[in-house]
Amino acid sequence: MFDGLLGLAVRARAVAIGARAVQRSLRRKQAFLVLLAEDAGAALTRTILEFCRRTHVPVVPAGTAESLGRQVGRERVSVLAVENEGFARSWQERHPVPIAWPGSWGSQPLRTTADPGISDNRGDVDD
Repeated sequence: MFDGLLGLAVRARAVAIGARAVQRSLRRKQAFLVLLAEDAGAALTRTILEFCRRTHVPVVPAGTAESLGRQVGRERVSVLAVENEGFARSWQERHPVPIAWPGSWGSQPLRTTADPGISDNRGDVDD
């Protein structure tokens, strides 16, 4: 059972679910927003935050792994990446939580390539 906007994004194949899929999405510069469960393990949290810092992709705390999983039709999901700019922007509009930019941890709006003065909202990843 899918729930709401994230469920629609899953059906549209615009979501990478799980640590490996999210890291791949970040490496390929396909992620616009990362949702991280607040009860995710420390190692996973460090890894995802570092990937997001290097690629300049915002991270949002997204409740528990169970609640995040319910939204995408799974039992438990600790991390997912939204790979569609429209879904990412819609999620941000519907959930007015501060978006963290790893490294600065300030509250900033989701930046896109359509914003003036920005050539790309994600930087190169050093592997």
